Amino acid sequence: MGIRNRLLGLTLSAVMLALLPAAAQRGPAAMPLTADDHMQIQQLVTRFGYALDTGANDGAMFADLFTEDGVYGAAKGHTQLAALARTRPDGAANRHFVTNVIVRPAERGATGTQYELMFGVGQDGNQSAIARTGRYEDAYTKTPAGWRIQKREFFPSITTTEANKAAVQQAPTAGGQQQPPVIVERQRTGTPTTLTAVDYLEIQRLVASYGHALDNGLAQTDNGPAYAGLFTPDGVAFRRLKGFEPLAAIARAQPHGPKYSRHMLMNVTIAPSPEGATGEQYLAVIDPPEGGKPGRLFLGGHYEDIYVKTAEGWRYKSRTLFNANPGAEAASALPASEPMPAAVRMAAPSRNGAAAKFTGEDYVEIQQLVARYSFALDTADGNGYTYADLFTADGTFNDTKGREALAALPRGPRRGPLYVRNYGSLAIIQPTPEGATGIQYAQAMEFEPGGRAGVLDHFGHYEDVYARTPQGWRFKSRRFVNESQAALKAPATRTGTSAAAR
Repeated sequence: MGIRNRLLGLTLSAVMLALLPAAAQRGPAAMPLTADDHMQIQQLVTRFGYALDTGANDGAMFADLFTEDGVYGAAKGHTQLAALARTRPDGAANRHFVTNVIVRPAERGATGTQYELMFGVGQDGNQSAIARTGRYEDAYTKTPAGWRIQKREFFPSITTTEANKAAVQQAPTAGGQQQPPVIVERQRTGTPTTLTAVDYLEIQRLVASYGHALDNGLAQTDNGPAYAGLFTPDGVAFRRLKGFEPLAAIARAQPHGPKYSRHMLMNVTIAPSPEGATGEQYLAVIDPPEGGKPGRLFLGGHYEDIYVKTAEGWRYKSRTLFNANPGAEAASALPASEPMPAAVRMAAPSRNGAAAKFTGEDYVEIQQLVARYSFALDTADGNGYTYADLFTADGTFNDTKGREALAALPRGPRRGPLYVRNYGSLAIIQPTPEGATGIQYAQAMEFEPGGRAGVLDHFGHYEDVYARTPQGWRFKSRRFVNESQAALKAPATRTGTSAAAR
């Protein structure tokens, strides 16, 4: 292991430990994790759902995600695990959608937790449904073949009598008057901070920790300190809550409990800025199925964040929620879009025909490319050209090719800075001699103005080819496969859908 990787691993491990509850930090020293370790584990848990849903390679793809004696539920060892994937116990129409991934160093490898949304894909003209929500708790082991799952347990989310509370507490008043907002302005002058792959992974972890901290206190009974501890001492949330005690109080006022999983964060974008970094991501607040009824969309929208690096690691300086609102303009804390971060741009492909080495920075940049796709599509930023510029000069989406034709796809009356619709899981990324390929699950969600009511539309997946360019990684091709309705009836003959079905 090179000096650079050792330093990256130590830095990442230190920040991961800083976000753990104090009780979890005691005991033997944890094994350092490098950026590559973190990415491998992230890809491991992302592949889990796809392998279980498809039963690929007669179940061998799923079984190979585990150690030889790996355990998931009642299945132990590769033979039983492969058989589980072949039978697809959750049904052929269900899809496992991973969000809020946290990976932690441990004495003998690593541990992790993440949220799961299981969508029942709509058939016979019906919309999709939320079949299950919950949380995985994992133990990972590094083997000669790479990181593998040693043990995986699933804890279904349970509803509470407080589930109808507002996702954000009502604004405090003084003498019956609304208090003035606390605005944290983004620093717009100065040289942006150089972000490494580790910085991106640490900020991803911070964002993932937000849902866990608010919903279940990061395994603590009192969720207040876990939530407030994600902010700087003078951090501001929702333009009105500043400092540890007000932040802890709002967390305690929300529905929470040890088995609660509600705040799903997807499409996480990060960009360097003079004060540290800025970011955006989609939010879906989802209540679990209960009494034979499917889960429901309680709230939809997006967050806009400012992050700063402290002695304890990356923290929120500001976090603002914008509820979904089709066609409305946002009084945004951040610009509608950010350029692709220069800090992770890679060099152009080698001219001697040799494939360039695929690194953690490549994974991060492709992750950012995929995350920015939904924002560019839903907002129609730059009159659609922000979307078009995610593709190579000859790039294609389904049968659409060329910058002008691609730019026309996002345009429409419901688009705008507050529009959210295309929610994506983490992408499975596979390096190739030419560049990389990817698969990403996607669920369309339609929210009413204000984001307080929503329905699920079609479910599907993207099949991608990525190419390195002098401007960074771009889509060489992106194809959407609609798995809803008739598409499920003939999986062997599925083809790309029209642009209108994305």
